[in-house]
Amino acid sequence: MGSLVAIVNCAGIGPPRRLLDRQGEVHPMRMFDLIMRVNVYGTFNILRFGARTMSANQPDDQGERGVIVNTSSTSAFEGRWARWPLPRQKVVLPP
Repeated sequence: MGSLVAIVNCAGIGPPRRLLDRQGEVHPMRMFDLIMRVNVYGTFNILRFGARTMSANQPDDQGERGVIVNTSSTSAFEGRWARWPLPRQKVVLPP
């Protein structure tokens, strides 16, 4: 298949859910945990295993062995209803 030379992280979830809904139900912790596991831990796992794999590549003529690109939404900067977990992850993974 060839060498791993690029990683582009685009995945992220953030199902809309209010911190406290109109019926008085609080945002479920299991949903918050899932968002953090996918968006933070998932990104970290891709970075660490991808970097290890790319470190085995032969350097190109500029000494590079690969490239990693992390994408992000603007949720850290925009206030959106029911999207409050997303800005919290941006503290861990800045845009």
